[in-house]
Amino acid sequence: MAKFSAVMAGRGPVVVSFAAGLVLVSCAGVLGMIGMNNANSQQTMVSVTLASQSRAAAAQLSREIDSVRLATLVAAKNPSVLQALTLGVHASPALLAAAGLPIQTLAEVRPGLISVARLRLASGQEIARIVDAQTSMGGTAAPLAAGTADSWVVAALQDGAGEAVTSAPHQAAGLAGDVVSTAVAVGPQLRPLGVLEVDTPVKALRAAAAGSLGWSQANLNYATFAAAAASYGINPVVNSSGIATVDGNIVTWARTSFDSRLPGAVALGWVVAVSAPSPPVGLSALPPLFFLLGTLGFLFLLLSAVSTVSLGRRLWSARRDAVNANQRLEGRVAQMSAA
Repeated sequence: MAKFSAVMAGRGPVVVSFAAGLVLVSCAGVLGMIGMNNANSQQTMVSVTLASQSRAAAAQLSREIDSVRLATLVAAKNPSVLQALTLGVHASPALLAAAGLPIQTLAEVRPGLISVARLRLASGQEIARIVDAQTSMGGTAAPLAAGTADSWVVAALQDGAGEAVTSAPHQAAGLAGDVVSTAVAVGPQLRPLGVLEVDTPVKALRAAAAGSLGWSQANLNYATFAAAAASYGINPVVNSSGIATVDGNIVTWARTSFDSRLPGAVALGWVVAVSAPSPPVGLSALPPLFFLLGTLGFLFLLLSAVSTVSLGRRLWSARRDAVNANQRLEGRVAQMSAA
């Protein structure tokens, strides 16, 4: 009986161990839920922030292009431009200076946005050039033909006066880096006399988009629709913006979108992408205390399980001893009664 009582008294540590294990595992579970919720919230916050940045940068870049297109359209309506193209190579320096005044003004107000502007006859000959807000007499140029490097000029002449045709980025002779060219035909609608052509550095466009938001250009990536589709697995033709995951990074993107109220065509199509490392998810998002409490809780539960098995065996042994002792006692009582 004493052995049985001693075994039953051993239940206390088992219960304590089991309770401690449950408490520790429960605390670990709470920490795990908090950690996962924080990770999800952080990932959502990063995605929303990056999406806002990419859309804002794409919109700013689009506005820069629209500003140049609008300025070129307005400058092309300057009567001095039509007079200069009508006189051609015989136009006076004073007339050419008056023709280039609107572009000079834009170049002064927005330094770097215009690298060079040209006034060209329909034959392709350049009669005036504006560089660094200064107008000078032009030189000569090769005859224009479809498919040449000046195809946007050809397209502007074909579309007729008052249509702004903007090219895709290209290398311009005598200029460092790629430029985007905008050409507007001037003269009769069906037979323009020439074009006003403006080159905008790609570097200036990107700097304006990034600078307006206070970032360095390293935070932004620019790609054509085809390149973006290959790099990010997206379809910018169908969707205007989106989020992708590339090599463990969150990538948000938005495409350029230009003012449809401005007449003409824009061959430029860019995807502006902003990326940042994806916040930890899964087990990597859980705090170290989660693993510590979980491990301790598991060990306590394991200890209680082992102790329970051991206690059960000892209890069975004590009961067996008690039964044997009772049987021996009954045997002795029977012998004494027989005597």
